[in-house]
Amino acid sequence: MSKGVLLFAHNNDTVDYVQQAVFCAKRVKRFLNLPVTLVTDKQSVASFPFDINKYIENIVYQEVENQHNFRTFRSSTDSVRDKWFNTNRFLAYELSPYEQTLVLDTDVVLCNNNLHQLFNSNKQFSATKHYKQFSHICEDPSVAKISLNSVPMYWATVMYFTKSTVAQTVFDTVQHIHNNWLWYKNLYGLSSAKFRNDYAFSIAIHMLQNFTESVTDFEIPYILYNSFDVDIVKSFNDTEISILAKKNHNDYRITYLKDTTVHIMNKFVFKDIIDKEFANDY
Repeated sequence: MSKGVLLFAHNNDTVDYVQQAVFCAKRVKRFLNLPVTLVTDKQSVASFPFDINKYIENIVYQEVENQHNFRTFRSSTDSVRDKWFNTNRFLAYELSPYEQTLVLDTDVVLCNNNLHQLFNSNKQFSATKHYKQFSHICEDPSVAKISLNSVPMYWATVMYFTKSTVAQTVFDTVQHIHNNWLWYKNLYGLSSAKFRNDYAFSIAIHMLQNFTESVTDFEIPYILYNSFDVDIVKSFNDTEISILAKKNHNDYRITYLKDTTVHIMNKFVFKDIIDKEFANDY
């Protein structure tokens, strides 16, 4: 069966998601040796300075809708509020050209090949649930829910699915949730009206588990390592990452990781590192 990685990247005025996607695709080649399909829009791709096909085999153009989905992008010292074009992840099932698909956020930095094992599993759909963090001032991952007294959090950051009835049902349910977002936002007690894929997939999984929290095959059996936007990524190479993790409001601690895939949320520091990586590609 055909196998590949699917990335979504729609730029705004603050973050170059296409640049992140190309960087992610480069590491997919290094660690997973799989083809990459990018879902993007023509305007986002037009601004990229070198041949995007160097690391990406297939581009699917999906123009972004006029929307009022905003988020605040933060670093350790700055913050910017901008549009957030992330509401089309439910189209992954329809747009993927592969029989087996790994969906990654563009800010996932692969440092090992563990995720390749999902293609040899019997899972039809799964998403990351368990995670660890480096900052001490973020929420406790052991009790992560999408809202107080609500349902467990599943991260759309890393998802795997096959062309199957189960997977199609998941994505169809997420699309239904998206189309009725304000109703579900109120039903599940979410504090912000902002649509978020993590919340939509968490709600869909809860619904498809007959509104229970039982352990099912929807869980990816790996821990997601999250570096939140309060952290400062100092450097990384093929297999090593160093992070200044915020310990409290005044102090940081240095953390070194080896052979550990990390989700990096500080977009400003991340861009600086990617710029250095791509200096020889321009």
